[in-house]
Amino acid sequence: MSIAIVSNNHPDYGDPAVIVGDFTSHFCYAIPLAPIVKYLLADESIPDRA
Repeated sequence: MSIAIVSNNHPDYGDPAVIVGDFTSHFCYAIPLAPIVKYLLADESIPDRA
């Protein structure tokens, strides 16, 4: 919603194609990327026990 407030250049969020495209992009990009980022961040937070 903040995009609609700040700028006039935004998609019609009521359009079914925009909703499906947004869901698809999250499903194919953000969800698979989350475990990778979680793994990489967890690996950095473990201190070396040398």
